[in-house]
Amino acid sequence: MIVQLFQGDIGLVGAEGLVCPVDGVICTLGGSAAATALKHSFDPEERDELFSYLEQDVKGLRPILHGESRIIPGEGRWDWLVIVAALPHHANDVIISEEHFASVLEKAVANGIRMSCRQEIGSLAMTVMGSSYRVPAQIAIQRAVNAISDCRHEDIRVNWCFLDKILLASAQKLLVKAGIPVDC
Repeated sequence: MIVQLFQGDIGLVGAEGLVCPVDGVICTLGGSAAATALKHSFDPEERDELFSYLEQDVKGLRPILHGESRIIPGEGRWDWLVIVAALPHHANDVIISEEHFASVLEKAVANGIRMSCRQEIGSLAMTVMGSSYRVPAQIAIQRAVNAISDCRHEDIRVNWCFLDKILLASAQKLLVKAGIPVDC
């Protein structure tokens, strides 16, 4: 495995597959950075229609157990969408702890990488997931690094995108400490 770190918009990063985080219960692409990049990769005249079709494909996967993943054909810039059930929501009076959420995130990322390798997908683009309101960014990054480390022997390139250069530097430091080859 090789990890390449990018600072900027994931929509500008090439890869065969795009990692799209969802809540496995409802399975909607929502407004994540990956979903936004996917939508904007379509021709503006077809954007809403194509995104609606993909959204229906993703909804058809439900339920996906939290921590699991699925792969569907992509559109636009990416040939494959790696749907990871990494974003559980509080529901029915059940409050998900930060630790449980972080554990689900780690498991989902690792499962997405492994499933991509089984499908012979050679490269993935992903963002920092779950840091907008579920866990602090540092915890989300550490758990993604743990997942990458668990999959270190897989034959895949992970293109990991960051908007914040401080978070990118933190991820680079954690990856190097874990012995993962990193390109910047």
